[in-house]
Amino acid sequence: MSETLEESILSLLKQGHKDLNINCFRCGVCCRYGVSMGSEDAEVISRHIGVPFNSFLDGYSHDVWMMHGNYEWFANGCTDIDWIDELDNYRTRRNDGGCIFLKVFPETHEVRCFIHTVRPPACRGYAPNLDREACQTGLRKMWGINVTPEFRLEGSVEKLKALYDFLKSII
Repeated sequence: MSETLEESILSLLKQGHKDLNINCFRCGVCCRYGVSMGSEDAEVISRHIGVPFNSFLDGYSHDVWMMHGNYEWFANGCTDIDWIDELDNYRTRRNDGGCIFLKVFPETHEVRCFIHTVRPPACRGYAPNLDREACQTGLRKMWGINVTPEFRLEGSVEKLKALYDFLKSII
């Protein structure tokens, strides 16, 4: 009896490959800490969500220099030119699940980004991979699937099939 496509893919996933590029399975673990962005990114996002730029900065972001406790230092007149570039850097605010733009759907094992089409470069450049700790954590938490040191997926056939079906549905 020949293998079905699903059986072939499940077999491949169980074989293990450190460099196996995987589709993002939308667990949101990599987005849990907020995301860095520059002023141009913040402007694009503010237009996308229909919020004036200054309101966006107040409600959806933190200045990186303020987050690191440097507000008082800056307010007291520091003009260290090497440090000025950091003033054009923001980080998305966090809510209970991470980045403020995430919405969690636990019933479907999905976390959805509401600015995905205009997400900052830090998000666009993130490539999911089985050797990334965030991806391994997401598989474990959202799907009950572990990644072995050989980069094989371990879990029940039902859980592996559910992950496969989910990935197939979002492609």
